[in-house]
Amino acid sequence: LLEDPHSQEGRLLLLSGSQEVLEGTMKVLLVWDDAEVRKIIRTAHWVLDRLGLVKAAKSMRGLVITFGGFSESVLLLLNLADKRQKELTDPERKQKLLAALEKLKEAIPKFSVAAQNYVKHPNSTPAKESRDALGGEISSAIHDLIDAVKTYDDFYPESETTENMAANIMEVQRQLAPDSRYFIGPDLDKHLDAIMQNSMAVAHVSRDHLREAILGLCNEVLSLRKQ
Repeated sequence: LLEDPHSQEGRLLLLSGSQEVLEGTMKVLLVWDDAEVRKIIRTAHWVLDRLGLVKAAKSMRGLVITFGGFSESVLLLLNLADKRQKELTDPERKQKLLAALEKLKEAIPKFSVAAQNYVKHPNSTPAKESRDALGGEISSAIHDLIDAVKTYDDFYPESETTENMAANIMEVQRQLAPDSRYFIGPDLDKHLDAIMQNSMAVAHVSRDHLREAILGLCNEVLSLRKQ
């Protein structure tokens, strides 16, 4: 292109290379984001398991030991979830995650007191009901947290997976190739819409500079489409 800016072959090579870079970048972003989400979800289930051990404690010594493990898992979950909420750009999901974190933080001290009271008075129905109710609040908060951190794949249909994203790009490339432009199919808009929707979904779970770059490319495609 430096030697001949109007070279059709050069333009096609540049387009093909750019598409490969975009697809590779998307796959890396999706794999990284999925790994982060899975880590949070695994930790959340670890907290639930530790919560069950705390509720099963029959002595004060047992309660101290199990609550120590529970507190350790909660601290890890809070750190991971707080990091996640800072990366989220979707206001609704961010607010849902923050609400779950706040609910969890408020319930834990109360649950600690209730669990100690129950161990001291194992035959007391009110003590057991109070412990179980607060344990239920913690469990509910954790499930809300899990729902809030799920990746965009849970909000978009299966047709928007990475594999189909690549297929849509290839189809658009095929229809816009020099030897095919006079035979553009009626489904070109459908493929473009799928690419735009998937790209914007990836942008929402990307860091600032990557999000701006992806959204900038989306806007450029939309502008060209109007022409």
